[in-house]
Amino acid sequence: MIHSSKKQPVEIDSSVLIDLMNQLIQADSVLNIIEPLTAAAVAHTQAERGCFLLNNGGSSFSLVHIHGDNNDWIDAKQADAKVQSILRGKKLPAGQDFILFQKDGDAPLGCLILESTVVSEPDENAQTLFSSLIQPATTLLEKLLKAQKVAKEKQRSILQMDRLNTLSEYSIILSQSRNREDAFLATQEYISEIIPAENMRILLLDEAKETWTLQQLSTNEECEIEENHGLVKGSPIEKVLQTGDILRINDTRMSDYQELQRAADEGVRSIMTGPLHFSGDMIGTLTVFSFNANAYTVENERLFYQIASLLSKSLENFWLWEENKNRVTELNQQQEELEKTSNYFKAIINQLPDALFVKNEAFKFTLVNEAFVNLRGGEETDYVGNTDHDIRPKEDADLYRHFDELAFSSTRKVQNDGYSTLPNGSQMYTQTNKQALTLPDGSRLLVGIVRDMTTWKEAETAMKEAKEAAELAAQAKSDFLANMSHEIRTPMNGVIGMTSLLIDSELNDEQLGFAETIRNSGESLLTIINDILDFSKIESGKLEIENQRFDLRRSLEEALDLIAPKAHEKGLELILRYEDSISEWVHGDVTRLRQIVVNLLSNSVKFTSKGEIVIDVTQVKDEGPNLIQFAVSDTGIGIPKDRMNRLFKSFSQVDSSTTRKYGGTGLGLAISKSLAEIMGGTMWVESTLGEGSTFAFTIKAEPADPDTGHYARMDPEYLNCKRALIIDDNTTNRELLKNYCKRWEMIPYLASSAAEGMMAIKANPPFNVIILDYQMPEMNGLDMIKQLNDLGIDLPPVVLLTSVGDKDIKRRATELGISTFLYKPIKISQLLTSLLALFTQKVKAEVEHMRKPKITDEIAKLYPLNILLAEDNIVNQKVAMRTLERLGYNVDLAQNGKEALDAALNKPYDLILMDVHMPEMDGIDATKEIHARLSQNERPKIVALTAGILQQDRDSCLQAGMDLFLSKPFKVDDLVNVLIQVYETSVPQH
Repeated sequence: MIHSSKKQPVEIDSSVLIDLMNQLIQADSVLNIIEPLTAAAVAHTQAERGCFLLNNGGSSFSLVHIHGDNNDWIDAKQADAKVQSILRGKKLPAGQDFILFQKDGDAPLGCLILESTVVSEPDENAQTLFSSLIQPATTLLEKLLKAQKVAKEKQRSILQMDRLNTLSEYSIILSQSRNREDAFLATQEYISEIIPAENMRILLLDEAKETWTLQQLSTNEECEIEENHGLVKGSPIEKVLQTGDILRINDTRMSDYQELQRAADEGVRSIMTGPLHFSGDMIGTLTVFSFNANAYTVENERLFYQIASLLSKSLENFWLWEENKNRVTELNQQQEELEKTSNYFKAIINQLPDALFVKNEAFKFTLVNEAFVNLRGGEETDYVGNTDHDIRPKEDADLYRHFDELAFSSTRKVQNDGYSTLPNGSQMYTQTNKQALTLPDGSRLLVGIVRDMTTWKEAETAMKEAKEAAELAAQAKSDFLANMSHEIRTPMNGVIGMTSLLIDSELNDEQLGFAETIRNSGESLLTIINDILDFSKIESGKLEIENQRFDLRRSLEEALDLIAPKAHEKGLELILRYEDSISEWVHGDVTRLRQIVVNLLSNSVKFTSKGEIVIDVTQVKDEGPNLIQFAVSDTGIGIPKDRMNRLFKSFSQVDSSTTRKYGGTGLGLAISKSLAEIMGGTMWVESTLGEGSTFAFTIKAEPADPDTGHYARMDPEYLNCKRALIIDDNTTNRELLKNYCKRWEMIPYLASSAAEGMMAIKANPPFNVIILDYQMPEMNGLDMIKQLNDLGIDLPPVVLLTSVGDKDIKRRATELGISTFLYKPIKISQLLTSLLALFTQKVKAEVEHMRKPKITDEIAKLYPLNILLAEDNIVNQKVAMRTLERLGYNVDLAQNGKEALDAALNKPYDLILMDVHMPEMDGIDATKEIHARLSQNERPKIVALTAGILQQDRDSCLQAGMDLFLSKPFKVDDLVNVLIQVYETSVPQH
């Protein structure tokens, strides 16, 4: 709409329009259209000034021409605001109007704004004038704009082509660069031709990835940038390294990065920086600088990205080339080392005395050493690359292939031994070991070693023959020793048996001494024979250990009983200390354990003249629950250190001189140590010369269920809170008795002498029992009791401990009112029983019932048996017959096994004492016949009576059907125990 005003409109004729149209048609630029059109509009209307805006695209307009008396009356921002208001349908203030140039359906191409200071009515004349010009002016303007755009596009395409050509040339130069420095120089040379850049910089991360190094900086003196610029926290470089994106800053003065203020002060206006990549990781940055603001466009950024990518790839190629170069050098070095190693390895395997070969999975030889070639014949080249089937007879090759396949299918070593035929026809015994190996690449090799075992085989054959000969000799020696033992034991049975019968007869003191000397000498000789047999069995590895349930404490107490008479003769105290944590019932070989303990006790008694001998039984907790330690300590002469190495050697003694004071075979300790080791333990010794020795050993013994017999039923509750006065001069005995009393919850009081005991009796409240040692210095126990009786002091029951079995002592004790006697060494079971008997009639009755019967003619009345003795030796007949008669038995006699069989078939017997070695029919065959002809209810109990004590002797007797085993020479106590056992198990009961 064109407004009119007081200004008179100019008359417009057709010639003016024609001239204006011609001028527009002949215009060769946008401005040549806009300027006359705007001037004509101002001149031929009431407007005083005007301006023209072109559409930038969309709804954005740019002010391109101002016409009027004052060119500052409007700026681009104001003009654009007016256009935006018009487009949104808002009315302009009075005196302003506009003319829009537009195409149908499109956004306005441009806008002509006229302004007048006078409000007027619309000028129809002017409206007509310009309405006729709008369409052609719009068409012409559009054509010119399009032409202008095409020209710009063409110019940009040419520029882009030039840049691409330059970029391509830069890429070629990079590919021809020999190192990083050349690549940096090429980048510096070409980058300014591709994008605006007065300066550039390359920053790379060092190998440690901790510091940055400036690798290349252009030498433009107008823009100097310090080496460490941009490396601080929060800098543009850091942002690029964090994000991996290109960063464009087109005006450093407006930037928020404080680090760029110095660059702005030095004239730098635009900066673009981007990352350099290596295999996906950032290794640095490329940065360009320009002195012009808004120097970098999106197109520049794309080209910059390509430059950075080409440079990154080039750097990566250089690195890979360097790496490959180093790798090649390294491989060459490795190849040299490999050749050295190979030669070294080959030299080593060629020095091996055994033949070595290697095969692959195709069973082809890949390596053989000189020993293999020498063994098999030929040359190395005959084997490498070939299989056994290529070079060996089929029969041999099939056998080798079979073992090769076994080795490849197994993870273990495969061995095959046998004779091989050499090329010269001779036989060789070889041992071949083959092992399959898996290499890192998954392939497998077979390594084999062939060893010439011919000499070894011959030696093995010789050793086998020698072993068989030695075994025959050992068997012959064992048989000889067994026969000798049997032959010696037979007369020894007569010597010891008859001597025992003689001692029990009416003899004067001198005759009794002679008889006891004979019996002791016989028993000593028997001990020597047993030691020799045991040593022979240990040496031949035929000693067998039993595993039976037994009372460990009781077996040790019985061992002390065996040694007690000799110890008491020398005035020695025998003491057993038993750790409470150890089970009293265990599984093991009670006979061999007692043998070790008796041997050590005997040695201690032999080498101790005064003091005490103590057995300590403890648990070895660190070595498992079943390892028990036994330590026998004495206060004897001790052992010199330089002679302790002889102790456990066979037939060796500490004093081996002809003037030695102490006798012995020198086998006892060696046998004891071997027995301990066989039972799962060991033995050692500690000794101080002049102070004593401790022999200790261990065995493995599993706990067993306790017995449910008499002592298991003894309830120590009867002893609770009973006050016991213990009077003994021996410290160890006092402590042992105190511990026993505390175990039964008694209240013990200790006195170390008779005088101290008397003071305790006078000073303290009444005691319930006094445990009194007889042998004490200054005043013995009986004298102390007599003095107390003379003083009229009422005494509690007294348990007298004594090492001396003197009838006079017992008589005196009875006269003083003492009825309870215990012989040392003290047994815990006997002490408990005796104390309980003092306080309960029930227990006392049980004790009387459990007492072992005396060895008199009363035995036959208590345990009546019909007995047959089968024995061919006249002396042994007399010993057995007289011993049984002494016990009250009438015995029938059979001279051999046949007579024993006939007697058993014709008369019912409860027991047959069967000798094993007899003429006509031995005891083994006789026993078998009795089992075959008599039923279980009819046949008697058969007890083997033999001088053979080897395990095979015992086994053969039991296998034949004998019920018990009694070795010659036997003791009367052993015979009585057998009689009682037969009576209690015989059928029918008597």
